[in-house]
Amino acid sequence: MPLLCLGLVACAQVSVRRVNTVEPASYELRASHMPALEREAEQRCPKGFEVTRRAELKEGLEPDWRGARWWNLGLLRLDDEGNRAQLAVTCR
Repeated sequence: MPLLCLGLVACAQVSVRRVNTVEPASYELRASHMPALEREAEQRCPKGFEVTRRAELKEGLEPDWRGARWWNLGLLRLDDEGNRAQLAVTCR
């Protein structure tokens, strides 16, 4: 983690879980933004990595129906902001 946070992305908390005990290492990474996950993967895998799973929650289009907008807003408030992006990688 950088000592001086210059922006939100630079300060993003990344959750790292190693999913195997043999080499090459495999990790499951979670954070609020995909760029933070990609930087973490590059640090943990200096020889490169293969992405086995990538997912990112996006806002999408606004529905026309007012009830659906309120429903979506409510669900977003309940969503864990720290886990909006997920990346599973295997180091080379």
